[in-house]
Amino acid sequence: MQRKKIVPYLFSRFSSIQIIVSFYFMAVLVAAILLSLPIFQKPGVHLSLIDILFTAVSTISVTGLSTIDLGETYNRGGIALLGVLFQLGSLGIMMVSTSFFILSKKRISLKQRQLIMTDMNQPNLSGIVRLIRNALVIIIGFQLVGGIILSLHFLGYYDSIKDALFYGFYTAVSAVTNSGADITGNSLMDFSTDYFVQFIVMFLIVVGGIGFPVLIWLLESSAFFKGMNFTESAFYSMFYSVSTRNAGLVTTPISNFSDGTLLLFSVLMFIGASPSSVGGGVRTTTLAIVVLYLFSFIRSRENINIFGRRIHNDDVKKSIVVLNLSIALCFFSVLVLSVTEKHSLISIIVEVSSAFGTTGLSMGITSSLSIFGQLVIILLMFIGRVGMLYMLMLLVPKEKEDLNYLYPTEKIIIG
Repeated sequence: MQRKKIVPYLFSRFSSIQIIVSFYFMAVLVAAILLSLPIFQKPGVHLSLIDILFTAVSTISVTGLSTIDLGETYNRGGIALLGVLFQLGSLGIMMVSTSFFILSKKRISLKQRQLIMTDMNQPNLSGIVRLIRNALVIIIGFQLVGGIILSLHFLGYYDSIKDALFYGFYTAVSAVTNSGADITGNSLMDFSTDYFVQFIVMFLIVVGGIGFPVLIWLLESSAFFKGMNFTESAFYSMFYSVSTRNAGLVTTPISNFSDGTLLLFSVLMFIGASPSSVGGGVRTTTLAIVVLYLFSFIRSRENINIFGRRIHNDDVKKSIVVLNLSIALCFFSVLVLSVTEKHSLISIIVEVSSAFGTTGLSMGITSSLSIFGQLVIILLMFIGRVGMLYMLMLLVPKEKEDLNYLYPTEKIIIG
C-alpha cells in the first residue's frame, strides 16, 4: 500500500478513537524499546521485560509509579529520555506530532484535525490548531521559566551548576507534566521545609492539570500535623491537595498520614484532573455533571442547566457510565490485588487509585507487587491515560447501526 494512502485507509476502516488508542499502544511499544537500550542505562543494569513494560506505560501515562529505582537504573541520557516521554504522554501524541507540522509550516489536513480533536477531547474542529499552538507555548514556557527559577534556587543545594540545572529542569518538567517520577529516591522530601520550592512546584502542577483545593487539616489536626506550627501544617496540606490531583510528588512519606487522609487522597486521585489537561482519572467535569444530575433529579427537573446553558443528555449519559464503570474497575482491581498481594488494604487502595488517576503516589509497594499485580497496575495506568470512555468506544464500530424503529416503553419499579 502506498504511503500516502495509509491515513485514508485507517480512517475508512477505524474510528478516530480506535486510531488514537492504537497510537498510544505503539507509543508504549516504542518507549519500551528505547528504555531497554543499554546506552540509556547505567553499567551493569539488567531489567526484566515486566519492569521495562511497567516503566514504559508509567512514562507514557505520566503516572510516575515505578518498580525500579529510576535514578540507579538510568544514566543522564536515560533520565532525559524519560523527560521526553513525559512530554509525549502529557501533551498527547497528536499534539506533539502536530507541533512538528506547525514548525515545518506544513498544511494540516481535515482528517488530521479530526484526530487532534479526538486526542484532546475537544467538541469541535474550530480553532483546534490555534489551541495546540497556545497550549504548547504555555506548557513549554512554564517548564522553562520554572526550570530556571528552581535551578537558581538549587545552587544552594547542589555542589555544581550542572547538577542544579539538571535537577531544576527535571523537577519543573516533572511538575508541569504531572508525572511525579522520582529519580533521587527522596522525591521532594529534602525540601519539606523549603516553602519556596514547594510553592513553585505547586504552581507548576496546577498549570499542568487544573484542580480544586481540598481541606485536610481537620483529618490530620490530631495526627500527622499534631505539634506542627501553622506554616508547616498549611504547606503540607496545600501541597498534597495539589499533588494528589495528578502529580504524585511528595515532601514526606505518605505513610505518615492517617488512613482517613489516605482514603481522601485516593478519592482525589480517582477524580483526577480537568479534561484536556495532562492528568488522568475520571476527570473533574465527569463528577460535576453527575452531581448536577443528582440535584436536578432531586428537584424533579428534566434538564441540567448551568451558567445559562443546558448540558446535553449524551454528556450526562457518558458521565454516568464513565463514573460507574471506573468505580467498578477500581473496586474489582482492589478486590483482586487484596487476594493476590500481601499488603495492607489501604496501601492497595492508594496504589490502584494512583495508577488509575495517573498520579504516582505510593506507599512503597509497587516494586514488591507480583507480576500479575504489576500487570493490573499497567492496565489501570493505560486506561487512566487514554480514558475510560475511549476504551469503551474501542468496541463501537465506525458505522453505527440505525434500527429505524423503537420498542414500546415499559415502566420498572425502582428502589
